[in-house]
Amino acid sequence: MRRVLRGLTAVVFAVVCAGFHTTTAQAQDAPYEVLENQALKTMCIDDSNAYGLRMVSCNGMDYQKWYIDASWPNPYTETFYQNVVTHRCLDDSDYGLRVIACNGTVWQTWDPHEWGDGTWRLQNRATGRCLSTDHYGTVVARGCTTSEWQSWYRHF
Repeated sequence: MRRVLRGLTAVVFAVVCAGFHTTTAQAQDAPYEVLENQALKTMCIDDSNAYGLRMVSCNGMDYQKWYIDASWPNPYTETFYQNVVTHRCLDDSDYGLRVIACNGTVWQTWDPHEWGDGTWRLQNRATGRCLSTDHYGTVVARGCTTSEWQSWYRHF
């Protein structure tokens, strides 16, 4: 009986490990992008456990990489933004713009609008507000305008 239990335990362990490996490999293959603000040239959205959501000089680190919807490569499709390191999602609700655990709700869904200059406006599906920043580098969601503060280069 013990021999059967040991064998069964080994099989279950192997299946679980194989599942984790597959999930990790799929996440590594998922498309991501970096969001650089047009007004604050060379400043990108960054999320870390130490500093939270903020604008920081674009530096190529994973804290500035955001997984996007698997429907890619259509950049006009609504999408979510999940940070590669923290695995939190951009969320805009009655609580304002924040990064929280991904939950698949409309509060975490963003509609892209391409401007003619190669930048994009990202509008939240639930609130109708747009991803924005200000002179101080604070990342917020505000009523949509044609301002450079709401224009983002999407580096894929």
